[in-house]
Amino acid sequence: MKNRFLKQFLYGLFYLSVFSLFGFLIFLYFKPSPSCSDLKKNSDETEVDCGGSCVPCEIKKSSGLKITSKKILSAGNSLSTFLIEISNPLNNFGASSLSYHLSAKNSSGQNIFDKTGASFIYAGESKYIIEPGIELSPDSVSEINIDLKNEEWASRDSFKIPKIQYRDLKIAVEGKFINVSGSVLNSETVPFPEVLVNVLFYDGVGNILGASKTIIEDIQSFGEKTFFVSHPVINADLSKTKVLIYAKRPGVFGFPFDSF
Repeated sequence: MKNRFLKQFLYGLFYLSVFSLFGFLIFLYFKPSPSCSDLKKNSDETEVDCGGSCVPCEIKKSSGLKITSKKILSAGNSLSTFLIEISNPLNNFGASSLSYHLSAKNSSGQNIFDKTGASFIYAGESKYIIEPGIELSPDSVSEINIDLKNEEWASRDSFKIPKIQYRDLKIAVEGKFINVSGSVLNSETVPFPEVLVNVLFYDGVGNILGASKTIIEDIQSFGEKTFFVSHPVINADLSKTKVLIYAKRPGVFGFPFDSF
């Protein structure tokens, strides 16, 4: 009797072990692999769903690029200039590329301007997007909208602000125009296909009255090229004029993250 009971117990224990092993193998087979959206800190993540092979936590926690200001400025002769300031709150990542859609509406809500473009922004940087010479009177615009999208993020170490500056700046009123000229010097060992020169004009208390831009192409390593920017005469304090140089570091490709 005892032998029979022991035999049944051992058989039961054996079958239980087999079924348990089989069930465990099924669980492992169907168990979902760790992902960057499973709300768990697993794999090589440093925090939940970020870090390691997932989106860097600084990007994951950020609300993305900021639109700091939107202005429409007179460019004379019923022309306008759109001036958009954007800022990057991330200190360790820059957007090596991004696209934008700029639009404007009149007081009736009708769309009267549309333009798409591309830009970039370095880590912790604020910069201006200028669209000059728009055939619209400033009074006809009641609303400005800009959408930023398709950001590709690169680390601060790989996407560094280049050593490019201006010198020999000259500002003069000549007839009906304010002319700004100078030279842009590339102090890097790499050439830059494009260098953007933005010029901002201010009144005596620091308000922006006007803006314009030009693009210099193909500045070679340690090379130098002249620039010239013209703007219709406005009641600006020319001593407060600012020249801003923007150049995208070549050969840097970021990675798109859809966390925003």
